Amino acid sequence: MILSLANIRKTKNYFKKNGLKDTAWALFERIYEKKKNPYVYEEPSEEELEKQRNAVRKYMPKISLVVPAFETKPIFMEDLILSVAEQTYPNYELIIADASKTDVVEKNVRCLMQEFDNIVYHRLSGNHGISQNTNEALALASGDYIGLLDHDDLLTRDALYETAKIIAEKHDEGVEPILVFSDEDKTNTYLEYYYEPNRKKGFYPEMLLTNNYVCHFSVFRQDIIKELQLREEYDGAQDYDLILRTVQRAKQSGGDWEKFICHIPKVLYHWRCHEASTAENPAAKQYAYEAGKSAVEDYLRRQGISVNVKHLKHL
Repeated sequence: MILSLANIRKTKNYFKKNGLKDTAWALFERIYEKKKNPYVYEEPSEEELEKQRNAVRKYMPKISLVVPAFETKPIFMEDLILSVAEQTYPNYELIIADASKTDVVEKNVRCLMQEFDNIVYHRLSGNHGISQNTNEALALASGDYIGLLDHDDLLTRDALYETAKIIAEKHDEGVEPILVFSDEDKTNTYLEYYYEPNRKKGFYPEMLLTNNYVCHFSVFRQDIIKELQLREEYDGAQDYDLILRTVQRAKQSGGDWEKFICHIPKVLYHWRCHEASTAENPAAKQYAYEAGKSAVEDYLRRQGISVNVKHLKHL
């Protein structure tokens, strides 16, 4: 288990909520799992990355990445843009919708735009919340598929290649996926190490009702996400709500509907953990868990199922 301020803070919050006995047991489980399954993120080899850069297919979908930004630290924004600029897949665009009150993000992005192509910067008239800010970015997206990317996270260099690959393979089979998601891990503020890989195994509708395990990296077919959009009443869990509604849309197709939802069993997304992030400090965004609870209730209610959703000890 990584000894850090983040883990100390998590343990303290868990102790306040659940007491000594449950906290001791939770720590034992975490430490045992870390020793049993040590993790080191390994990038694809340079040979593999070069092979990806030279790959050509009949169908190469354009992928738009939308990023709502608000007073993002320059180093976070620079790292994000660099992670996109280093992609081995060429057919993409990065759209940054900036709701900042200051010019810190705009100056940083415009400077990087001189060095890198495929970046679209849009200054918003104000901060209307993450859902509405993201929706404004969606309106500018021209891709066949649209991926959601947080302003302080990063993609692996093969993220878009692997995403486009599975979309193209399904396309050749006559299937146009509506949701593609991958595995992910976490990294610390300074990108010194990677930990807690989320190996998702596949798509499990029942498991999705217990938490947003799909999470990052999520890519949606553009017609679906532009129609559904994000709903501001679920800010904090707006992506969870969107995924649930996307699953419901897949169900409406009938038959073997799960074929429209594809999982890539590779870590393609690094969730950056710092003091303000939910990943490092759950208490920083308690409202996100309440919004997630409401999203599940709404999802089932729209299917005629009356439920009572409760939080577990581990949020």
